[in-house]
Amino acid sequence: MLHVAITLLVICVILWVILFAVLRVSPKAKRKFEIGGGEAPYMTESWSLQEEDMRSLSNMSSQDLKLLENIYNIGTVNTIDELELLTKESTRILADRLRKLEELGLIVRTTTGQYEITEYGRRLLESYKEKLTIRKREEELLENQQ
Repeated sequence: MLHVAITLLVICVILWVILFAVLRVSPKAKRKFEIGGGEAPYMTESWSLQEEDMRSLSNMSSQDLKLLENIYNIGTVNTIDELELLTKESTRILADRLRKLEELGLIVRTTTGQYEITEYGRRLLESYKEKLTIRKREEELLENQQ
């Protein structure tokens, strides 16, 4: 009887390890199928933040987000002096922030020296704005209920 129990326990442990390995190692779904046939991109909506986006947001300060938003609103920025006039911060601080945003892949410096927001930065900023509007609506609803 003890022999059967140990055998079943070993089988359960082996199945658990196989299940864990399959779930951990198997590639994540990149596409989903639409009802009418064909494929639709999966997890590319602007509101669906993935883990890497969440890490990028957690590494950024509110001033970094404001700087990214200023670059987004302007389109392309020719010099740091233009940003200095908008943000009223020193050029050294702006250069550090621009370097940080560039390392995160949110902006790119062109060959002419201009700063442009990348598609990844645009998507991250739009999802952040959507989160802020949802949070404001929730706060308004809570205030109206009280």
